[in-house]
Amino acid sequence: MSEPNINNELERETRLKDFILKNKRLVFLLVILAVVIVAGISVNLWINQANTLAEEDLLLPDSGIIKDQLAEILPKTERTDETDLSTTDRTLIPRDPFVGPMVLLGVVNSGKGECLAIIKAGNTTFVAKEGEQIVDYWTLNEVKRDYAVLIYEERQTTLKLSGTSMAKSSTAISGNNISFDFRNADVRDVLSTLAIKLNANLIYTESPTNITLKAENVSPVKALELLSHQLGYGYVQQGKLIVVGSTNKLHSDFFNQMVITRFNLSFVEANIIEPIISKLALPVKSITISTNQQAIWIQGTPQALLKVQELIAAIDKPENAGKAEETISLAYRSIWTNVISPERVIALLGQAGLEVQNSVIIGSRILVFDTDLFSRWQEIEALVRELDNMNASDHRVFSFSLRNTVAGDAAKRLLEFGYGESVKTITFNYPEFGRELLVICPPNLEAQVYSSLVAIDGNRSKVKLPITSATGSNARSELIAKRKLLSELTGISVNEMYISDNISGNSDSPHHVLWIEQTPDNVRLLNNYIKMFDQKIHP
Repeated sequence: MSEPNINNELERETRLKDFILKNKRLVFLLVILAVVIVAGISVNLWINQANTLAEEDLLLPDSGIIKDQLAEILPKTERTDETDLSTTDRTLIPRDPFVGPMVLLGVVNSGKGECLAIIKAGNTTFVAKEGEQIVDYWTLNEVKRDYAVLIYEERQTTLKLSGTSMAKSSTAISGNNISFDFRNADVRDVLSTLAIKLNANLIYTESPTNITLKAENVSPVKALELLSHQLGYGYVQQGKLIVVGSTNKLHSDFFNQMVITRFNLSFVEANIIEPIISKLALPVKSITISTNQQAIWIQGTPQALLKVQELIAAIDKPENAGKAEETISLAYRSIWTNVISPERVIALLGQAGLEVQNSVIIGSRILVFDTDLFSRWQEIEALVRELDNMNASDHRVFSFSLRNTVAGDAAKRLLEFGYGESVKTITFNYPEFGRELLVICPPNLEAQVYSSLVAIDGNRSKVKLPITSATGSNARSELIAKRKLLSELTGISVNEMYISDNISGNSDSPHHVLWIEQTPDNVRLLNNYIKMFDQKIHP
């Protein structure tokens, strides 16, 4: 039986040799194609491995960087699990909380309100206050000792903490103290709640871990100590910046060391963020990976990383999605200060009704990203110039809305009250028309100055005065049109403006007068508008 098999093998081998001899060119091409395919697969595997290693190499810092230091800046009120490939994909978050999985992982109750809850939905965890909306659909309506109530449209649901509930205490939460209950919650979310309560930023330098912890009626600082102790970590603090991590990493010179952190981007890509950071000369190094434009890694001191976080928070917004870097870089305004601190400038602008909500402070420079303030930027610059030339640390700024007097007249009349240089006013553009006055004064004079302005802006006796006239066959129609426009511009009723009969005595060349019965200030206001009409152009 074996001899026929051997013959068959010899016959197949002979045929194969004959085929190769007769088709040498084809065989050669097949060999080359096989080599190309193998090489292509090898290169692709190498590229994928290189991209993976590029991200991992960030965890191996240079000599000037703390070894194995990958930090996270907190608080984060919305955090997506980075282990999930859909890092910035919100499709995994259920739109309707009543059909999707939602888990309550922790609650923080406070003696002075602002109760917080940690809620996980899909692959995203939220740290929210009572009354806040989550992803535009859910509202956290109420937070209690072991449950939270969510409302959505006309429906309501209650999420309860798993495990044994904390025994009820008869002791009320005092002052700024808090009571908290965290059940297998990510330490980063727990630290975010404490950062909010401490009104500070936290940098967490260790690997994520889950924690279960309870306490009643303790200060936020004590809560941070309890958490650090349970984890076996410590913390260091510099002003409003707190760093939490293992004690072998934290030392007196920590705030001068370099740290690496990753920022996930939702609307703007990393290649747009990176040149803006460079233009602002922030003392950091940025690293991006071409295959992942939704993340950027930053190296810098903890203080510098906070500035980058503020900048990214200001830029990474829906309205900037798809915009070029040049367009985004123009969407902010700068304020420079010399005498007073930038923080004080922002506080004073808020007192003046020009609240800055979205800004980044870099040295003595304030970058303002609130586009709704851009139309009033001349006013803001005028106010800052005035404030920055005086000791504004002990001054108050307030805005006074006038009803019967224009800003220019009110400012002149306030000088007659004898406050001198201690009280300054800013009238902005067109003081002969505007009705808003900014006042800078010492705190002890604020109430007195306010009362003076109320007296200045009080109702005055009305007078009857002509304000304009017209001649010719269309004189009456001209005055009717002017009267209507003046009413729209000033709010003064057309019923208080009258058109006379023909006072020329000549029906072929009529002459009519527009007159008014109003306060002297309003008469002057109308005259200023008419002068502008007669100039034919905007002054």
